[in-house]
Amino acid sequence: MKRYSQWLAVATAAVVLSACGGGDDDKADDINTTPIVLGQLKKTGQTVSYDINGSVVSDGTLKDDGYYRAGVAVSYTRNDDTGIVVDQDTFGMMWQDDNDSSRSGGVTQAQAEKYCRNLSLGGYDDWRLPTITELLRIMNYSATPKIPSAFANFSNVGGVVAAWSQTVAEDGRTWDINFNTGTFGRNEASNVSGVTCARDTNKSLAAKAKAQLL
Repeated sequence: MKRYSQWLAVATAAVVLSACGGGDDDKADDINTTPIVLGQLKKTGQTVSYDINGSVVSDGTLKDDGYYRAGVAVSYTRNDDTGIVVDQDTFGMMWQDDNDSSRSGGVTQAQAEKYCRNLSLGGYDDWRLPTITELLRIMNYSATPKIPSAFANFSNVGGVVAAWSQTVAEDGRTWDINFNTGTFGRNEASNVSGVTCARDTNKSLAAKAKAQLL
């Protein structure tokens, strides 16, 4: 099977906050240029390089993720009692990972949006459908399925294989992702896919990051 790596270029954002005081333009000390780093580029998990035909390249001539292996190591914690996974690298963002079989497939994009809006899990009721950027950030290309091991209910048998995002493409279709194949693409919203919901634990930082990334 041919295997292709997808590189998500927009995975890091920094916001510089500036404040001028007293109406005195000559006071440079009144300007705060300290950057607030909102996210870091993660390792994709890819450790092998492939050419355009899907063949392994091991001589170092192809400079892709498999060659550089750059980024910060992923860090996830799981609460087995609630079925929630926390991504420690994205401001404590939470991911639904319970064994609710109704989310494993067979829902349209609109149904997936409604499912997340109505979800109550772990004492939280502010869940939402993730963006395609957020879904790509939890992809692990070295695993099968291509999801970190902290996620226990993603599989090609009885679990979530594909998942809708809330991100609409320019042609009006909606992006979804397949964790079994490690691919993503545009899908008609009337078609069916799976669903996993997310929530922001630090909403102010998340809002600033999304303003930069999306």
